[in-house]
Amino acid sequence: MVPLLAALALALAAGPPKTHGDVEAYHSPDNRVACVMILRYDKAGNAVRCGRKGSRRGLLLATHGAAKAVKWRWPDAHKLFSFTVAPPGRTLYLVGGTAKLDGNRHMLRCTFSGRSHARCLNGAGRGLDVTGKRLKKL
Repeated sequence: MVPLLAALALALAAGPPKTHGDVEAYHSPDNRVACVMILRYDKAGNAVRCGRKGSRRGLLLATHGAAKAVKWRWPDAHKLFSFTVAPPGRTLYLVGGTAKLDGNRHMLRCTFSGRSHARCLNGAGRGLDVTGKRLKKL
C-alpha cells in the first residue's frame, strides 16, 4: 500500500496524468521479471505487457482475448508514472489509470509470487505466466 501512495505523490508532483500508453510498471522482488500496464490499449480497456530482464521477447495480455507474443524491453523508469516492486502474493487489478488492490475476477489482474514470477489473467480467464526462465501463454 505504501508504494502505491508514494507513486501517487510522485505523479501529482510530475504534472498532468497520462491518458494512454505505458503508465506504470511493477517488477519481481529480485528485479528479473516486470509487467507494464498500458492505459487504454484498445476500446475494451487496458492491457499488460510482461517479460524478463535481458530478453527481447515478451507477452501482451489485453482485457479480452488471448495473450500474444510481442517485442520486449526492460521498462524505463523515467518514462513511467511509477516502477516499483510488486507486493508479493497480492493481486494488482489493472483498471483505471493505476493498479488497485481490490477488484474481481472479471478484471485484468497480475499477481507476483516467488522471487521471479508474474501471472496475469483477464476476465475471460486467458493469461500469461512469466518466470526468470520462461514465458508461457495460459
